[in-house]
Amino acid sequence: MKCKKYFKKYPGKGYDCYKVSKKSKLRKRMQDFENIIPIKEGVLLLIDKNFKNKVFYKVVDYNNFGPLNLYILKKDISFIF
Repeated sequence: MKCKKYFKKYPGKGYDCYKVSKKSKLRKRMQDFENIIPIKEGVLLLIDKNFKNKVFYKVVDYNNFGPLNLYILKKDISFIF
């Protein structure tokens, strides 16, 4: 599974693996509605568990693009691993 590869690439217990449950967008800043990256349903994301926010998750990696600091709405993804 791809989540296990993420966990090998980023050792530690500060991350969770999530799956995009519907077509969504990654944002460079939380309130930025112009600088977005569209992503399809079914894409796996590595989320930082230590980031605390009521609306957004902090995305650390997706599709092995390397260390990132992007944000996604909590309602658009579902927990896997």
